[in-house]
Amino acid sequence: MEETILTAKDLKFRYDPEQPDYALNGVSAEVKRGEFVAVLGANGCGKSTLAKHFNAILLPESGTVLVEGMDTKDEDKIYDIRQTVGMVFQ
Repeated sequence: MEETILTAKDLKFRYDPEQPDYALNGVSAEVKRGEFVAVLGANGCGKSTLAKHFNAILLPESGTVLVEGMDTKDEDKIYDIRQTVGMVFQ
């Protein structure tokens, strides 16, 4: 069985908690070791927002993001998570 290295479960996030619109609303995904994954969509649909959750630049309002089993909400794991998931900004 292939190891799951990235997990998002029931992820919800909004940039302004005072507003009703979510940038991510109930997103769930898994990426297994060795997989190549493309996230496609229109401008403003949440692709970059999702990616920023995988290295804890953003934290979910609700739901869970795990990177090799490490919860991005665990402040003690942030350094290790960011060593595991790199990001290149365009």
